[in-house]
Amino acid sequence: MTSEDSAGRIVVTGSVDRPRAPPPPRRPRWPVVVALVVLVVVLAAWKRRDLAAWLAGTPDRATLVRQDRAATLRKNAFDLCARRMWSACVAFLDQARELDPQGDADARVRDARAQAAGTTKAP
Repeated sequence: MTSEDSAGRIVVTGSVDRPRAPPPPRRPRWPVVVALVVLVVVLAAWKRRDLAAWLAGTPDRATLVRQDRAATLRKNAFDLCARRMWSACVAFLDQARELDPQGDADARVRDARAQAAGTTKAP
C-alpha cells in the first residue's frame, strides 16, 4: 500500500512483494540409488560363498583351513608324544593351539600335555 505524507512524498506501508528467484533445480536421486543397488548386487555375487556361509553360521574357508592344519599338527604331536619326544610334542600342540584354540579342549590334547609336563618336571 502506498500513501502520501504531509510533504507530498509517497510512503510505502505494509509489505512489499518482490519477485523471488526460482529455486535451484533439484538433481534427480535415482541414479545414485541405482548405482548403490548395482554395487550391492555385484558384491553379493562376487562373495556369494562367503556370504552364504556367514548367513548359515558355518565357518568360512580360512577357518576350515586353519582347523585342518591344526588337526594335522595335533596328529603329528600325538605321534611324537608316543615316541617320548616331549619338547617337540608340546611345540606342535602349541602351534595347533595358535591356529585352533577350541581344539585344545580335546581330552587327548589335555592328556598329552599332562604327560609331557609330568615327564619334563624336575624331581
